[in-house]
Amino acid sequence: MNFLISSYSNAGDTILDNCMGSGTTGVACIQTDRNFIGIEKEEEYFELAKRRIEIAIIIRKLQNNNFLIFGKGEKMRELIFKEISEEREKQDLKFGPQKHHPVEWCMILGEEVGE
Repeated sequence: MNFLISSYSNAGDTILDNCMGSGTTGVACIQTDRNFIGIEKEEEYFELAKRRIEIAIIIRKLQNNNFLIFGKGEKMRELIFKEISEEREKQDLKFGPQKHHPVEWCMILGEEVGE
């Protein structure tokens, strides 16, 4: 998907996916410096896509801060857990407790990177 996004758009462009599904296009947009608008009718897929895109954003932020990522990702997982926890605390103050705990996100991340 990254190849398609990079081939047919430029960094900073906005990509619209009107059948977002699990968010693969959104993740590719984050990884290739594009803006993303996703539409999904099914709530289950929307929540999955939202989590995947949030994780991609956090990973991108960590990469932009020049973190070295190597090995099986234990340090990466710790950094992501910390970032997610801090962000969730901010959101909880604004919007109330959310459904998903940061540990779930780290488990999802582990599945996505094949650990």
